[in-house]
Amino acid sequence: ALVLRWMPPIAMLAVALVAFIVLGIVAEEGSQPMRLGIYAVWFFAGAATGRAFAEEKPGFSWDRAIVLFCFLAAGWVNRNIAGLSTNPEANPFVFVYVSVPTVGAAVAAALMFAGHRVFLPVQWVGRHSVIFYTAHFAVQVFVIVALVDTQLGGPDAAVLGFLASVAVCSLLAALRGVMVVSVLFSFPARLMPRA
Repeated sequence: ALVLRWMPPIAMLAVALVAFIVLGIVAEEGSQPMRLGIYAVWFFAGAATGRAFAEEKPGFSWDRAIVLFCFLAAGWVNRNIAGLSTNPEANPFVFVYVSVPTVGAAVAAALMFAGHRVFLPVQWVGRHSVIFYTAHFAVQVFVIVALVDTQLGGPDAAVLGFLASVAVCSLLAALRGVMVVSVLFSFPARLMPRA
């Protein structure tokens, strides 16, 4: 992570994308390396996109509306050409082919509507994304495993796991200023007092 801080996000994304495609060819479907590859692509795509548009002022413009429409149309066309199966572990090429315009549409929409009070909770989650990204799965697994042999198994357990992960991650994000919570998500050197 310390090395990656000095790389341009677009370079990190390019490396992650190439690694993901190579893993799609050589790794076993559903394997941990394959999953790590797709998570890396999403992570670095977010970093690259955020950095690229950091100076952009949010707000509606016809240019952005046209770009949003074009990305949505491309995503719809690509999905119809590729079919409904876009499982990245089955075919990483198809996944990228369908995902790129979808992500482009999301970025265009974010630029148009960011700052609107309706989206403030989403922006708050984004500012604390490390907490939500790293902690949500552990909470979901705990809840689902605890409910597996009860009347609340299956889809009900999945919904409860999701809701519990949102609640726990929100609490952790709200307590980010508390040292015990902060050390879970920050590099310790940053927490040490400066001389």
